[in-house]
Amino acid sequence: MTVPSLPPKDEERLGVFGRETELASIRETLLAPEKRKILLGGISGVGKTSALAETQDRLRSEKDVLLTLEITSPAQSPAEVVQVLSTQIASSDSVQVATLNQYFSELAKRPVKNAYRLGMALLGDVAKAKLSNAEGTVKEIAAILAETDDAASTDAQAQALSEAGKDDLVLAFRELLQSIADNGQSGSIVVDGLENASSSVVDTTLALVADLPDNWCISLAVNTERTEGPQVFSKISELLVYRGGEALELRGLDRDGVLAWMKEFNPADRGDHEIDKAIEVTQGRPLYLSDWLSGTELDQVTLALGRTLAPTYQARFNSLSPQAQAYLSRLCVIPSGLFDISAVASALGNGIPDFNVVAVHNELRTARFLEAGIDQRLRPHDEVRQQVSSILGQGLQRDVAQQILNQVEALDVDVASREAELLRLRADAGQLAQVRDEGEAVAAKLLEYSPEAAGQAYEIIAESRAGEMVSEEGSDFLLNRAKAMIGVGKYPAAIEFVDQADASISAKELVLKSNQVRLKALLRLNRYSEAQTIAAQVLKLLPKDAPVEYIETLRILNTIYRDLGDAPNATSTAKELKKTSKRIDLNDRVASRVWRSLARTYAIFRPNRSVRAAKNALRFAERSGVLRDVGNAYLAVGEARRHTGEFKKAVKAYENAIDRALALGNVDSLLWSALGKADAEMMAGDIRAATQSLGQLQPFFSDEGRRHPLEALHWQLSQLELRLLTSEATDIDVPALIEGYSKLGLSWPEQYIEQLLREGKNLPKPI
Repeated sequence: MTVPSLPPKDEERLGVFGRETELASIRETLLAPEKRKILLGGISGVGKTSALAETQDRLRSEKDVLLTLEITSPAQSPAEVVQVLSTQIASSDSVQVATLNQYFSELAKRPVKNAYRLGMALLGDVAKAKLSNAEGTVKEIAAILAETDDAASTDAQAQALSEAGKDDLVLAFRELLQSIADNGQSGSIVVDGLENASSSVVDTTLALVADLPDNWCISLAVNTERTEGPQVFSKISELLVYRGGEALELRGLDRDGVLAWMKEFNPADRGDHEIDKAIEVTQGRPLYLSDWLSGTELDQVTLALGRTLAPTYQARFNSLSPQAQAYLSRLCVIPSGLFDISAVASALGNGIPDFNVVAVHNELRTARFLEAGIDQRLRPHDEVRQQVSSILGQGLQRDVAQQILNQVEALDVDVASREAELLRLRADAGQLAQVRDEGEAVAAKLLEYSPEAAGQAYEIIAESRAGEMVSEEGSDFLLNRAKAMIGVGKYPAAIEFVDQADASISAKELVLKSNQVRLKALLRLNRYSEAQTIAAQVLKLLPKDAPVEYIETLRILNTIYRDLGDAPNATSTAKELKKTSKRIDLNDRVASRVWRSLARTYAIFRPNRSVRAAKNALRFAERSGVLRDVGNAYLAVGEARRHTGEFKKAVKAYENAIDRALALGNVDSLLWSALGKADAEMMAGDIRAATQSLGQLQPFFSDEGRRHPLEALHWQLSQLELRLLTSEATDIDVPALIEGYSKLGLSWPEQYIEQLLREGKNLPKPI
């Protein structure tokens, strides 16, 4: 028989977009002399194979020999693995014939039986062809082999090879690698699919890892979602890390990775909310996202995903002890926010017979159903939650949710801050009537202080009201969802909900509400022309007895004019704001917002008035007790101080604003405050601090810049200023930067950049 050759799998590269951080980390590890070994783990379809193939491509300039092997079955023996890799070496144009000739010459000098085993381990058909004219070395070895153990034929020799001890095989292959290394050549080995390997192949791989020549590197991959994957990953990572290598868990693609993919391949148009849903359903697995991006409906992708993964998870779940099954079921049904409450988390094991929390945690962690979160609590992976919920089915999931709900209600703890999570638990427990009756009031209250929780609440209510959205009541609900999306910075999704709502709107008050919500989203997306048109419609629709709504619309117009650099209209709307606010009795929150708008407008166009206005904004905000408004008021103080040359005070105010923005998840305030802080630091000559401030924003703009186009442009402009201050070369495309501003309707940056390039940084940016 002839030992079969197993060529590497040739498939489309999926999931290399959005992977630059991981790919750079892999490459750095493989090229580091003290490391050179890496193990990739990850769920099915997450892109491990593509990442390894991309890594091999990027190593071509550093490595002479690139070897790739995929394990597809436990039936593959160590001999087959060694045969495939050595055949690739023999057929490589990079490996010198003299190197192979020298290797086999040394082999021929050894004792007959040893030469037999080691020689056949590496003497494939390609090697024979390549060395057929090499000074008779192959003939000499063949003659020795023919005399050994009556192995007169190639088939008999191959059979003997399959029975060779793996230690001999690894030694033979390792010596071949060393021969190549001794001749000044290096290489990279990739072994994929180790979750499919027999224990002897895993041991062979580990032996190779333990004794790899110095200038070779090796990459291994294990599917940690497959039944055998967790144990194999644990076994390999333990030795690999001990030997100085790295273990890396590859996660699903994030939104920016998907958007980069969409930009590259121009697939079917997908809405903002659709993209979020697809990433949630697929857990960012490129293998399944590729079908969706090609036009397959998401429900079909979900079915395909379920059919593929369900048997694996069912088998893994069935292998757990009854106690671990019961505990994992509760852990996958309980909303994450409730698990954050220690008393609730501690009560999850109540009622489970023979429950031992340490033993169960160890069992679930070893089986890779749980991983430690940032706070070191053990939590299920997102995909585990989905699959276990599917295994439970609706009836059993409802029972588990009711068990958890009973435990939560029996505890003497305050869970008022977790109303959205309680709503989810009630929905899962089948209490849909209560969700419908109480849900909207809960969501409306959450809108005031936690838009993210409000968004979750509205989503839960929408699930309980499926099919009831085509009505004016449904449209009002959709508009409230849009407001929640604005609160968490998902402005494109907000506009999608408004568009859906408009299909069933006729009542004047709903038309007004739709325009008001759309106006706020358009402002955040810096779509100024559209926003001005909608603002005019809002002003026409507003009743005379709605001064607060009138003020809010004026504030938006004032912001638009300020961003555009339109001094006459910015100052006139500021004047109208001040005049209107004097006519009516405003509550502290509205008063703070009015003074905040005045302070930011004055900062750019009338700096001498700005500090007093900012102090008023802060005074009213603190009196209101609403932290979000306090943080925004500190931002206004920072703007006022920056434009009046009080840079140290400006930095302090911005830091106060940033602290509150981080605590509350106020993305807009965070961005403007951080940009203002960096500008104040540049004006103060503190280049190191400015560099750090701008650097902290880089991860944000790589992920969220699409939702904040103006802030992203200001960030690039700040980077340009920083390069000029430090006389560093810049790769910023200035014409493209100017064009980016121009597309938003802003002309002032072109003059600002010209002055910057001519005179350097001597004025604060009008941000």
